[in-house]
Amino acid sequence: MIHFKFSPKDTRYLFLKCDNAQDEKAIAGLIKHINLTDPICFLPTYKGPPFTQDFIWEYAQPGGQKVWFCAIGMYQPIYEYFKKNNIEFDGLIENQSYFKRELSHS
Repeated sequence: MIHFKFSPKDTRYLFLKCDNAQDEKAIAGLIKHINLTDPICFLPTYKGPPFTQDFIWEYAQPGGQKVWFCAIGMYQPIYEYFKKNNIEFDGLIENQSYFKRELSHS
């Protein structure tokens, strides 16, 4: 299961933690879905290597556990991706106090 985590010290960020390798695979799919190739790379005049616009970053904690983080405003595309792909998650609906308005999901 993937866990949405929040920091009371800095409410600008959303953190994702996972339990096992299958969850890491799901997060890798999410990153591939969200971190898109920059549109400039598709121009015929662009000759450099393709690069992405990164919205989700990975961080390894001192203990070795991986944590992914992004701007808190990215919760909606992450939520939709998890629902569409039947990925189990928790911590989003329970922590609505970190959002400026109440979440309304169908």
